[in-house]
Amino acid sequence: KPKIVFAPYFKDRHPDHVRASQLVKEALFYSGLSKLQLPGKVGDMEAYRPDKLFYFMQTYTFDPSFIINIDDCFENKMKAIKAFKTQFHNPASSEPETFISRPEFLNFIESRALFYGFKIGKKYGEAFFCEEEIEFDIINFLK
Repeated sequence: KPKIVFAPYFKDRHPDHVRASQLVKEALFYSGLSKLQLPGKVGDMEAYRPDKLFYFMQTYTFDPSFIINIDDCFENKMKAIKAFKTQFHNPASSEPETFISRPEFLNFIESRALFYGFKIGKKYGEAFFCEEEIEFDIINFLK
């Protein structure tokens, strides 16, 4: 039972990403309805809704609700992205260029991480958006 769920930002250039975001939000809503009658084993599950839905940035930017320091995992993030070799720039490929197969696309991802890292005084940062207010525990933060 997760407390937090991450989804693509609900505004994006790719309609699949927009719909995936909508599906996650709708699924979280319905998962918390105790009176919803569903067939089979799904119907036997206890109603549960995570506390927060956080959206991550893809193509379109937003004013972040918060930024996380990703200095320790940025290289792993880039390795994970590059694992999808057929999606990104390949100079030997004869396929037509796409938005994400342009040679500069991976540089864009790093530049954005550098920008958000700069905003929090770190090397790399990852921005997130939440439609709801987020509680901040200042007392424990100051300890």
